[in-house]
Amino acid sequence: MQRIELNSIDPDYVFTVDIDSKVYRIRLQWCDRTASWYGHIADDGDEPIVSGCRLSVNYPLFWRSRDTRMPKGIFLVISIIPGGSITRDNLGTEVNILYLTQAEYYSIIDDARISSTPTITATLRQ
Repeated sequence: MQRIELNSIDPDYVFTVDIDSKVYRIRLQWCDRTASWYGHIADDGDEPIVSGCRLSVNYPLFWRSRDTRMPKGIFLVISIIPGGSITRDNLGTEVNILYLTQAEYYSIIDDARISSTPTITATLRQ
């Protein structure tokens, strides 16, 4: 599990992240009109892979992409506060993006079925 380092100081920023030995560029933009963050991901050559995905808590980001350049795992938007929502100011503090390999994701899903322990939230609080 890899926590993606974020900040909500700037309403539009780009950063690079190394995932599965590949470099990706992620752009996050705040939209006042919809009061939402939107994510875009590009390869290391800055060629767009997926654009305009709205960040929603407890929901995978970029999940609709079938582009073979995407990492094989899952970007998951999560709040450390149960029932929390994403705002302009809490991205990177209360709300985070995790990258999970497929094996990690399915392991967490299986654990959640067996136990009521919120595995991801517990990991973030550590």
